Amino acid sequence: MKPVEMADVSRGVFTKDSLLLLNISRAGPRYVRQLFARNNTSIRSKGGISLPNEIWFIIFEFTRSDIDDEFCLVKVNTVSASPDTVVLRCYLHEFDYPEDEELQDSLTDRQKVLDFERYLACATPSVAKGLRNKPPGLSRLSGPQNTFDVVLDARSKTSCLYKCIDVPDIISKIEGGWCRICRSERTVCPGCTGGVTERFDVFMGCGVELACPLCMGTEFSLDHKYFLDTYYLVTPPESEAEEWKDNMHDRLEELGYIDSDFSQTKSPTSDSQ
Repeated sequence: MKPVEMADVSRGVFTKDSLLLLNISRAGPRYVRQLFARNNTSIRSKGGISLPNEIWFIIFEFTRSDIDDEFCLVKVNTVSASPDTVVLRCYLHEFDYPEDEELQDSLTDRQKVLDFERYLACATPSVAKGLRNKPPGLSRLSGPQNTFDVVLDARSKTSCLYKCIDVPDIISKIEGGWCRICRSERTVCPGCTGGVTERFDVFMGCGVELACPLCMGTEFSLDHKYFLDTYYLVTPPESEAEEWKDNMHDRLEELGYIDSDFSQTKSPTSDSQ
């Protein structure tokens, strides 16, 4: 996934039917920071008291470090646009599953993942009808508590809205990191999955640790399989081995599976297992 930028709106990078990820825990604090950056004198207490800049900086640091991220799927409409600012209204959506099913239960092979990711890019009935594998139902949540405004401008260095999402992003950000294929280990032995790797086109011999095709990404897993297969019977050049070690680390960090500050693997949340 990538942060939504102001230029994305005019370029048509996404549409009103694209599903984006919104970090609702960061949306409010980010908006206050934007107000402060424009004119901090407009932020006052009920008694009309304006806090010194130093106090606001301390408050912002607390909001940045002490909030647990909570992501939701949204569709957006452009409320207003000017050369300096774009306001997007975000409407929360969620997939409808039977009580005994989850998203990963339907993503059992490579084609089903590709179809689902195509639907994420444009979640309309016409797109769903054209897919080989029908996606789950999608509902818009009603009420003001499920609607958020996000302001895009050139000054803000942080983002709370993200585009170009895929299945690993959903697993990492919404499903707490739990993966049914690798049990959240992020790698699998490609010859010991009972046919799973065949269905994802990444089957090969045992004795290697292959990036999981579901929670690490189908294309990333395919690229990793090509590297492992190329040097299955010989030792790879040190430079290529180091490059793939870095690739794995970067992908884990990008998806939030490891702590970027301490490079420690995060455990999946308890309610996702």
